Parts: sequence; C-alpha cells; structure tokens
Amino acid sequence: MLPVRFTHRSCGSPVMAWDPFRVLDRFLDRGSDGGCEAVAGGFDVDVREDEERYTIEANLPGMEKDAVEVTFEDGVLTIEAEARRDEERKEANFHLRERQVGRCSRSFRLPADADPEKVEAALANGVLTVTVAKAEAAKPRRIAVQTN
Repeated sequence: MLPVRFTHRSCGSPVMAWDPFRVLDRFLDRGSDGGCEAVAGGFDVDVREDEERYTIEANLPGMEKDAVEVTFEDGVLTIEAEARRDEERKEANFHLRERQVGRCSRSFRLPADADPEKVEAALANGVLTVTVAKAEAAKPRRIAVQTN
C-alpha cells in the first residue's frame, strides 16, 4: 500500500447540506456561492509509487497551465486549480450554464523519502502529472556479497 495520506480536499466552500434552491440557483445561473460544489469536492486523482518516484495524476479538463498551481512544502504536495468563466460571452443569452467556476485544491502528505528538490509537473490533454523523485538514500541498493 502506498504510504500517502490525504490531508485536504477543498473546493472553495464548506460542505453544505443539500438545498434544492441552491440547485435551482445554479440552474438559473444565479450563482448562489460561485464555488464548484457540483464537482463533488474537487478533481479526481490517481496516486502511485514505484522504486524511483511518486506520481500523482489529476484530471483537470479544460484548464490552462496558468490556472494551475503546484506547491510542495513540509512534505505536503498541494495542487490548486481555478476554473474561470469565459467573460467574452457576457452578451450571449444562455439557456443553461452548468460549467462551474471557482478554486479547487487537493493536498497530499508524502513520505519522508520524497525529495522536495526533484518535483516536476506537466499538463497535457486535461491531465496534470506531478512526479516527486525519491531521495537517493531511500532507494534500495544492491550489496555485493564478498567471499573470503
């Protein structure tokens, strides 16, 4: 099992009880809280490990790279993404507007062997891939057996 502990899942607003009027507000585009509650708490991720690194892949469809921020501090990797509305279409008469706007984040506490100096992030085809290399001291090494 991967020794990663999920520490935070935020989507811009606290967890709220279901309110049918909030759904109606969203349907009518009155924007009750401007968050991204319809995303069910953020974006989906896969976290995996091999001998060399930890890899986190996050689904961020439609996001531009300048709307995504990745930080690694005190053993916690945080991915933040901000969905923005296309304001050029303000004059258009929308009949339905479901695409959410707001800021979402996910944080992961990585094991002590994660090297904070070797973190890479790449966004391609709506998937953010973050790799965190393991420290050299933590990698398994082969010991030669001597004969007398």
